[in-house]
Amino acid sequence: NSNRSGNNDYEKSIPYGRPLFALLHKKQELQNSLWGIMDRILSQPAGTHSGSKKGEFSVLGTRLQMGQVTFNLASELVSAGYAHLIHYDAENSSFAEIAFLPDPVCARLCMSMMIEDCNLFRASGGNNEQFNGKSPKDWSDKASEFFSLGMCRPEKGNVGEIAAAFYMLACGDKLRYAKSQNLDVFSVSLEDWINAMAAGDPLQQDAMSSSSNAPKAQEMGPQLNFIQVCRNFLRYSLKEIQNCNLLQRWYEAGRALYSYPGCTAYDIVAPLRYGKNQYCPMLISVKNRMYLSPNQREESIEAMKKLLKINEIQTG
Repeated sequence: NSNRSGNNDYEKSIPYGRPLFALLHKKQELQNSLWGIMDRILSQPAGTHSGSKKGEFSVLGTRLQMGQVTFNLASELVSAGYAHLIHYDAENSSFAEIAFLPDPVCARLCMSMMIEDCNLFRASGGNNEQFNGKSPKDWSDKASEFFSLGMCRPEKGNVGEIAAAFYMLACGDKLRYAKSQNLDVFSVSLEDWINAMAAGDPLQQDAMSSSSNAPKAQEMGPQLNFIQVCRNFLRYSLKEIQNCNLLQRWYEAGRALYSYPGCTAYDIVAPLRYGKNQYCPMLISVKNRMYLSPNQREESIEAMKKLLKINEIQTG
């Protein structure tokens, strides 16, 4: 029964996250609580200014999900941060499974940390340099370090889907920051987003920060707006997802989802909006290979097209 009206994408997304944050927003108290929320994400005591590995992991996990983690790290993130323990095997006590639940408030704060020189707290004054965003390249190096040190391992397969999700988010962040340095606009043009991914490596490029560099694509064209990628183990068919209006809810919540284990046709599904109020699925297949031949690429595309046809989805 939450009121999902708002002045921008960020405000409209808040009711889809933690009920506490929605209540604080309704009482107009959320903005004053963001500093404390950020401290908890970074797993640091309020008022301190030192970063930590678990805080950096929390930022990445909030936006990407980082798979299974060591038990000690899981314990720290659950007790001091926003992580939730979802599975623990007593016979294999070295690893545990945690999840960072879908929450646009936390995702937006973490997004600001992954855009170089972005700081949502700069206007509030005080010593807030610990909240200065770092470049996607820095965060990519941190993620690589976590995997290489054995602090985490992919939920399924290899790190390909996590790396792909990171790249897609980085390209979207670049466009979002160009639209609003306050990061209250999530929606970006699908055309601009694809062009940003095809243009080169955003990890090596400075984020666009001036309105003169803002994307020029038509706003009424297909739009996407996911700012985090979450796990979803529900085996809904694409037809069920569309018929239940989940695409609109996911879009307004600012999220995309990894596919359930065993789904061979695609790895990530993201909602697209086109027209005034129409939504369709965007299926993404991740291939973690040194080389993908044209025939292999076409086979993957045809598999996704076939899945759309089976589910009677005309646009996607």
